Amino acid sequence: VSDRDYAKPGLRLAMIDAMAFWVRDMGIDGFRCDMAHLVPLDFWVTARQHCDAIRPLYWLAECEQAEYYQAFDTMYAWHWMHVSEKFSKGEQNLRVVREVLQEYARNTPAGKNRLFFTSNHDENSWNGTEYEKYGTTARSWAVFCSTWPGMPLVYSGQENANAKRLK
Repeated sequence: VSDRDYAKPGLRLAMIDAMAFWVRDMGIDGFRCDMAHLVPLDFWVTARQHCDAIRPLYWLAECEQAEYYQAFDTMYAWHWMHVSEKFSKGEQNLRVVREVLQEYARNTPAGKNRLFFTSNHDENSWNGTEYEKYGTTARSWAVFCSTWPGMPLVYSGQENANAKRLK
């Protein structure tokens, strides 16, 4: 689906109707929207209004653009994940990590969250396990993700300290 397709009213309605099916008929309680920033924001706002009219939902965006908080409750902290990894490797200083956290604090509206993580399915497969990326600091950063204001993402395998890449 291209940006032009999202501009077609019939396709937009069909997509929103499909989302409403999952809420109304299947009882889901929210959506995780992959690469949400590649979909026009007005689509997500309309979809949320329509689906939340059925039942209030939780909306998670794989996105970092603050304006998308208009439609989403939580967004990934990708920038933080990258700078914390670089810090762990000695490629970045702590000031940069703090600046990212301060930026999030300024740009995250009340009642909204950032999703903090050190690994996920893409990171594990393409860039390495949390132990490859963070070395001896992997567990410390996992504690950080679980205690810093926001929301932690525990990727499948992290609860058992999986140290291998998955295909």
